[in-house]
Amino acid sequence: MNSNSLWGWFAAGIVGATVIFFGVTTSTKHKDALDNSSNEQIALSQKQNPSRPLYGLNGLVKFNRVGLCDPRFIKVIDSLDIDWFRYPGGTNANYANWRTDSPSLRSVQLLVQGTGMKIMFDLNILTSTLDDQMQMLNEADKLGIVGDGLLELGNELNQSKYEGKERFPNARAYADTCHRWIAALKKRFPKAQFAVVGENKRWKGGEDWANIQVKTNPEANLIWHFYPPGKFTHNGILDTSALKTLIHEDFVKSFGNSISPSKVWITEFNIGDHDKDPKEMLDTFANGQEKLALLTQGKSEKEAGVEFAAPVTLNRNQVQAGFPADALTRIFQIDPARLPQYTGTVNDRGGYSIYKVVKMIPPAATDPAKLTSATARLGDQLSQELFNAYLATLKGKAEVKINQANLEKK
Repeated sequence: MNSNSLWGWFAAGIVGATVIFFGVTTSTKHKDALDNSSNEQIALSQKQNPSRPLYGLNGLVKFNRVGLCDPRFIKVIDSLDIDWFRYPGGTNANYANWRTDSPSLRSVQLLVQGTGMKIMFDLNILTSTLDDQMQMLNEADKLGIVGDGLLELGNELNQSKYEGKERFPNARAYADTCHRWIAALKKRFPKAQFAVVGENKRWKGGEDWANIQVKTNPEANLIWHFYPPGKFTHNGILDTSALKTLIHEDFVKSFGNSISPSKVWITEFNIGDHDKDPKEMLDTFANGQEKLALLTQGKSEKEAGVEFAAPVTLNRNQVQAGFPADALTRIFQIDPARLPQYTGTVNDRGGYSIYKVVKMIPPAATDPAKLTSATARLGDQLSQELFNAYLATLKGKAEVKINQANLEKK
């Protein structure tokens, strides 16, 4: 996959979703085959003969609340046609203990059997040992959930303020450790594919991180975690062109110009935190529809995160700023017997507005004399239009010829 195709796919694929790209060889999901899953989704793109992105979930075992064996969870995951699960997750993978942490490998096996998903293992290279992680993979292999092996070596160990820096003070220390792990794992799983933490960083020892990993472990892919700064919306609407530019700029900053996008696995991506709506997303169509759905389900305005301005009076036939034609149509379609009610539509800024209808004001009684006069005028107009239409029909059926010579004689 060339650079341009990656930017185009990535910018198009992330609309409304979190995505992760893996440049690996894959097969399609089959029915053989979470701790908890995060809201982060993974899009797994094929390295050879790409047909469609493959989607997955990033696991977070330390925050598990549902359990992978819950039939409801398995049913929902299976309905989403998700292909991959990143086990045990991101940062938590650096501290995970597969013997004691939830979910157990048996739970992961049940998830695989119930959904057909494949597992990408994020190995604990920071606080565990090669022997321990090899034992974990052997046990997982006995359960039939390793396959050919898709193995990631640690999470964000190139951060300047991170415990991993004590063990890996520079890119070379991390690369050498990965080289030793990959060599051993390759003997046990000869078809396995590997990815190492790969982004360049600005701290001393991390500036040339990517190139050092490639030179030391040429068979491994590089991991990229892309979290855009939020400058990719315009009037609350996602600007895919701006996002495409951000993706390209961050890729060059992270890997330079010599590394191909097909060498990179994007194993984390998101457009904001999970605790609150980013400012840039508050006015978007999807966000507005979500809040409208909560209101129509009976949630309070506070629960939906909505505040309304002071009420205004609208006239069906009168244009008013802030109320486009579609908004007026939707507002006046509301049943006045069931107020208050909510409706919403795209606003003049290209965002999404929600309207609360609290009262219907009956029209004033019509003057009988004016009504009679208006009815008479409409009747006359209708009669004239019918007569004109009748004449047009007669003219269309009659063959009329004008003798120009006779006209000139006169």
